[in-house]
Amino acid sequence: MYYGNLKKCDIANGIGVRVTLFVSGCTNHCPDCFQPQTWDFDYGKPFTNETKAEIFAELDKPFINGLTVLGGEPFEPKNQRELLPLLREIREKYPHKTIWCFTGFRLEDELLHDAELCKTFGLRKPVKVIVGGATRTESVLRAALEASPEAEFFAVQDGARPLVTPALIDEVIAAAWTHLAAAPAIPVRDTIKVAHNALVERTPDRSTLFAVQTPQVFSADLLKAALQSALTDGATITDDCSAVERIGKEVYLTEGSEENLKITTPLDLVIAEAILQRRGE
Repeated sequence: MYYGNLKKCDIANGIGVRVTLFVSGCTNHCPDCFQPQTWDFDYGKPFTNETKAEIFAELDKPFINGLTVLGGEPFEPKNQRELLPLLREIREKYPHKTIWCFTGFRLEDELLHDAELCKTFGLRKPVKVIVGGATRTESVLRAALEASPEAEFFAVQDGARPLVTPALIDEVIAAAWTHLAAAPAIPVRDTIKVAHNALVERTPDRSTLFAVQTPQVFSADLLKAALQSALTDGATITDDCSAVERIGKEVYLTEGSEENLKITTPLDLVIAEAILQRRGE
């Protein structure tokens, strides 16, 4: 990623005194743009670790209210690859400082694209786009609170598991109808070690270990109560089952699928492609 300018004491692009980063690159090419030179993704200087250190040094100052990112276009996918890790780190290190981003993308345009996809593929289920929160817990809770009050159950699906089948989903929903909380899981095949400072402390019984997948399905009231409790207590959870477990409720496990993999590495993409080819999809 390249950037055109870094202002260390800016009062024109957000509330208070701010650090402002002008990233390079924009494919919108808006008419009458007053900085068309910033359309070039190679305009200005490369964003380096030294640039990042400069930003953090300014954010350390108590009178700096936060960071503003504009451009160019911060929401260009090419820029997001470097910006997202940076912004996450800033949010973690400076939780009380604000982050502003100025974009030329319009939400309605992005939603129209999604609407056309739904029309093309005959998807008729209602879809509501929710702005996420600062944490995973807050994001899921926001979605749950925006759902229809008539909804009795929620199914929370990980977007990184695109190969889930309707049959697997149906089985989890059926189990949740009986047990109020259910999730698919597969037995762990590897031997797991619990270690500290690279030294093994113990070896859990593999027969009791399961890798949990999604969708995770819950009674609507149960999930909202569990997420609100986790949020209030500041608890860190990695899945919604954990939120339900921490308030003393049981989660029933159904049979998962090896094909319902979570795509997190380049190798996972190769495996997913092979699965789709075998399915004829």
